Amino acid sequence: MADQNNDRIVRFLLGPDGAPAFAGQFGATGSGDGQFRKPQGVAVDPEGSHDVFVADDQNHRVQRFSDTGVYESQVGTEGSGNAQFKNPYDVGVDHGDQLYVADNQNHRVQRLQASTFAFRGAFGGFGSTAPEQMANVRSLSGLAATAAGGVYVGDTSNDRVDEFASDDHFVRTWGASGRAPGNFTLP
Repeated sequence: MADQNNDRIVRFLLGPDGAPAFAGQFGATGSGDGQFRKPQGVAVDPEGSHDVFVADDQNHRVQRFSDTGVYESQVGTEGSGNAQFKNPYDVGVDHGDQLYVADNQNHRVQRLQASTFAFRGAFGGFGSTAPEQMANVRSLSGLAATAAGGVYVGDTSNDRVDEFASDDHFVRTWGASGRAPGNFTLP
Protein backbone atom coordinates (compact mmCIF):
# COMPACT_ATOMS: atom_id res chain seq x y z
CA MET A 1 0.00 0.00 0.00
CA ALA A 2 1.27 3.49 -0.86
CA ASP A 3 1.49 5.63 2.27
CA GLN A 4 1.52 8.88 0.29
CA ASN A 5 2.19 11.52 2.93
CA ASN A 6 4.84 9.41 4.65
CA ASP A 7 6.64 8.70 1.34
CA ARG A 8 6.79 4.96 1.84
CA ILE A 9 5.27 1.64 0.87
CA VAL A 10 3.78 -0.45 3.66
CA ARG A 11 3.41 -4.22 3.32
CA PHE A 12 0.75 -6.36 4.96
CA LEU A 13 0.15 -10.10 4.87
CA LEU A 14 -3.28 -11.59 5.29
CA GLY A 15 -3.48 -14.21 8.02
CA PRO A 16 -5.54 -17.41 7.89
CA ASP A 17 -8.48 -15.50 9.35
CA GLY A 18 -8.16 -12.78 6.68
CA ALA A 19 -6.88 -10.19 9.14
CA PRO A 20 -3.98 -8.03 7.91
CA ALA A 21 -0.66 -8.19 9.72
CA PHE A 22 2.13 -5.62 9.28
CA ALA A 23 4.95 -7.17 7.20
CA GLY A 24 7.36 -4.26 6.76
CA GLN A 25 7.85 -1.04 4.87
CA PHE A 26 10.33 0.56 2.51
CA GLY A 27 11.10 4.00 1.13
CA ALA A 28 11.88 7.44 2.49
CA THR A 29 11.38 11.04 1.42
CA GLY A 30 13.60 12.12 -1.46
CA SER A 31 14.44 11.68 -5.12
CA GLY A 32 17.16 9.04 -4.91
CA ASP A 33 16.87 5.36 -5.71
CA GLY A 34 14.21 3.80 -3.51
CA GLN A 35 12.98 7.17 -2.24
CA PHE A 36 9.61 8.77 -2.96
CA ARG A 37 7.81 12.06 -3.24
CA LYS A 38 4.09 11.24 -2.87
CA PRO A 39 3.96 7.62 -4.05
CA GLN A 40 0.54 6.80 -5.47
CA GLY A 41 -0.27 3.48 -7.11
CA VAL A 42 1.34 0.11 -6.42
CA ALA A 43 1.15 -3.03 -8.56
CA VAL A 44 2.65 -6.48 -8.16
CA ASP A 45 3.78 -8.46 -11.20
CA PRO A 46 1.49 -11.52 -11.25
CA GLU A 47 4.20 -13.68 -12.86
CA GLY A 48 7.18 -15.43 -11.22
CA SER A 49 9.21 -12.39 -10.10
CA HIS A 50 6.38 -10.72 -8.17
CA ASP A 51 8.25 -7.43 -8.58
CA VAL A 52 6.56 -4.39 -7.04
CA PHE A 53 6.03 -1.29 -9.23
CA VAL A 54 5.37 2.10 -7.63
CA ALA A 55 4.06 5.27 -9.31
CA ASP A 56 6.34 7.91 -7.76
CA ASP A 57 4.07 10.88 -8.47
CA GLN A 58 6.16 13.98 -7.76
CA ASN A 59 9.44 12.41 -8.93
CA HIS A 60 7.72 11.70 -12.31
CA ARG A 61 8.87 8.10 -12.51
CA VAL A 62 8.00 4.47 -11.84
CA GLN A 63 10.27 2.47 -9.57
CA ARG A 64 10.63 -1.31 -9.41
CA PHE A 65 11.39 -3.25 -6.22
CA SER A 66 11.80 -6.91 -5.37
CA ASP A 67 8.93 -8.57 -3.57
CA THR A 68 10.81 -7.88 -0.31
CA GLY A 69 11.20 -4.15 -1.03
CA VAL A 70 14.76 -4.00 -2.38
CA TYR A 71 15.20 -1.27 -5.02
CA GLU A 72 15.88 -2.69 -8.52
CA SER A 73 15.42 -0.01 -11.20
CA GLN A 74 13.30 2.87 -12.46
CA VAL A 75 11.99 4.52 -15.59
CA GLY A 76 10.93 8.06 -16.33
CA THR A 77 11.79 11.69 -16.05
CA GLU A 78 9.48 14.68 -16.14
CA GLY A 79 8.19 15.28 -19.66
CA SER A 80 5.71 14.28 -22.33
CA GLY A 81 7.82 11.96 -24.49
CA ASN A 82 7.79 8.18 -24.56
CA ALA A 83 8.52 6.73 -21.09
CA GLN A 84 8.45 10.24 -19.61
CA PHE A 85 5.75 11.14 -17.12
CA LYS A 86 4.07 14.07 -15.50
CA ASN A 87 2.70 12.95 -12.14
CA PRO A 88 2.13 9.23 -12.74
CA TYR A 89 -0.82 8.30 -10.57
CA ASP A 90 -1.21 4.54 -10.82
CA VAL A 91 0.33 1.41 -12.32
CA GLY A 92 -0.93 -2.02 -13.34
CA VAL A 93 0.78 -5.16 -14.64
CA ASP A 94 -0.86 -7.90 -16.70
CA HIS A 95 0.13 -11.53 -17.28
CA GLY A 96 1.72 -10.59 -20.62
CA ASP A 97 4.62 -8.55 -19.17
CA GLN A 98 2.81 -5.26 -19.86
CA LEU A 99 3.15 -2.38 -17.40
CA TYR A 100 0.43 0.29 -17.69
CA VAL A 101 1.13 3.74 -16.24
CA ALA A 102 -1.60 6.34 -15.63
CA ASP A 103 0.40 9.36 -16.84
CA ASN A 104 -1.95 11.76 -15.16
CA GLN A 105 -0.91 15.27 -16.16
CA ASN A 106 -0.18 14.11 -19.72
CA HIS A 107 -3.78 12.76 -19.88
CA ARG A 108 -2.75 9.35 -21.20
CA VAL A 109 -1.88 5.79 -20.31
CA GLN A 110 1.54 4.55 -21.34
CA ARG A 111 2.27 0.86 -21.91
CA LEU A 112 5.77 -0.43 -21.22
CA GLN A 113 7.30 -3.87 -21.14
CA ALA A 114 7.38 -4.62 -17.41
CA SER A 115 10.64 -6.58 -17.45
CA THR A 116 12.70 -4.03 -19.44
CA PHE A 117 10.70 -0.76 -19.29
CA ALA A 118 10.79 -0.62 -23.11
CA PHE A 119 8.09 1.71 -24.46
CA ARG A 120 5.26 -0.19 -26.20
CA GLY A 121 2.55 2.42 -26.79
CA ALA A 122 0.31 5.13 -25.37
CA PHE A 123 -3.32 6.09 -25.62
CA GLY A 124 -5.56 8.86 -24.36
CA GLY A 125 -5.46 12.62 -24.59
CA PHE A 126 -7.12 15.69 -23.20
CA GLY A 127 -10.86 15.94 -23.72
CA SER A 128 -14.22 14.41 -23.04
CA THR A 129 -15.95 13.96 -26.39
CA ALA A 130 -14.41 10.66 -27.51
CA PRO A 131 -13.97 7.72 -25.15
CA GLU A 132 -10.36 7.38 -26.30
CA GLN A 133 -9.56 10.69 -24.67
CA MET A 134 -8.96 11.07 -20.97
CA ALA A 135 -10.26 14.16 -19.24
CA ASN A 136 -8.86 17.09 -17.33
CA VAL A 137 -6.06 17.58 -14.84
CA ARG A 138 -5.91 14.83 -12.22
CA SER A 139 -8.28 12.84 -14.35
CA LEU A 140 -6.70 9.39 -14.20
CA SER A 141 -7.59 8.22 -10.73
CA GLY A 142 -6.53 4.64 -11.17
CA LEU A 143 -6.22 1.68 -13.45
CA ALA A 144 -6.31 -2.09 -13.31
CA ALA A 145 -4.71 -4.48 -15.77
CA THR A 146 -6.91 -7.37 -16.87
CA ALA A 147 -5.85 -11.01 -16.82
CA ALA A 148 -6.37 -11.29 -20.59
CA GLY A 149 -4.33 -8.15 -21.33
CA GLY A 150 -5.70 -4.66 -21.47
CA VAL A 151 -6.66 -2.18 -18.84
CA TYR A 152 -9.58 -0.46 -17.11
CA VAL A 153 -9.02 3.25 -16.49
CA GLY A 154 -10.83 5.42 -13.94
CA ASP A 155 -11.50 8.57 -15.98
CA THR A 156 -12.29 10.85 -13.04
CA SER A 157 -13.21 14.14 -14.68
CA ASN A 158 -15.51 12.38 -17.16
CA ASP A 159 -17.20 10.32 -14.39
CA ARG A 160 -16.68 7.03 -16.22
CA VAL A 161 -14.54 3.92 -16.58
CA ASP A 162 -12.89 3.22 -19.93
CA GLU A 163 -11.63 -0.18 -21.09
CA PHE A 164 -8.76 -0.59 -23.55
CA ALA A 165 -7.39 -3.76 -25.19
CA SER A 166 -3.76 -4.86 -24.94
CA ASP A 167 -3.11 -3.24 -28.35
CA ASP A 168 -4.22 0.17 -26.93
CA HIS A 169 -7.55 0.22 -28.80
CA PHE A 170 -10.67 1.44 -27.06
CA VAL A 171 -13.13 -1.34 -26.13
CA ARG A 172 -15.95 0.36 -24.20
CA THR A 173 -16.87 2.90 -21.58
CA TRP A 174 -19.48 2.89 -18.87
CA GLY A 175 -20.83 5.24 -16.27
CA ALA A 176 -22.06 8.79 -16.20
CA SER A 177 -22.11 11.53 -13.62
CA GLY A 178 -24.54 10.87 -10.81
CA ARG A 179 -25.47 8.76 -7.81
CA ALA A 180 -27.78 6.26 -9.49
CA PRO A 181 -26.61 2.64 -9.81
CA GLY A 182 -23.93 2.44 -12.51
CA ASN A 183 -23.13 6.15 -12.29
CA PHE A 184 -20.01 7.73 -10.78
CA THR A 185 -18.86 10.92 -9.16
CA LEU A 186 -15.10 11.22 -9.63
CA PRO A 187 -14.29 7.49 -9.86
